Amino acid sequence: MDTVQIKTNLPKLLEHLIKNHGDIDTVCDTILREVENSKRPDETDYKARHNHLKMLMNALDRLRDIPKISSISMEVWISAVLSLKFIQRLSALLTPADDAEFSDLLRSKGLSPRKAKGQGAFDALIDTVQRSIDNTIRLVDRQSDKETRRNKPKRAAHVVEVVSS
Repeated sequence: MDTVQIKTNLPKLLEHLIKNHGDIDTVCDTILREVENSKRPDETDYKARHNHLKMLMNALDRLRDIPKISSISMEVWISAVLSLKFIQRLSALLTPADDAEFSDLLRSKGLSPRKAKGQGAFDALIDTVQRSIDNTIRLVDRQSDKETRRNKPKRAAHVVEVVSS
């Protein structure tokens, strides 16, 4: 079975990967491939940034669901996905502004951004991405409203003729 045909069906994809490759690293690599291969957007391109963040959130959701819908045990998942190296790999997919926000959130939870690992770091990453998605959608809407107003035809002014007697 080709993974392209089943990439939108996570349970089937996981089953295929585990059966053919058998390890969590391959599963995680497959889930992250699309996000890692995409160009990181410019901070001011809100629409591209929003799309990138949505793609990242989709990958995070899939990673979070691995133990629920596959034969991979929770212990194996914890050692792979919640590891320092993997959290750093995930945070490298953030824009600089989002990464700064992630670091601030980690510090507020008493975690070191350089040594972030575990469930707390993973949850902080999800919170950061979700917050950034919410912020960028507002910015996309605001930008769209400005463009609509800018492209709207101007109405002609009323001319009042003054007649003197």
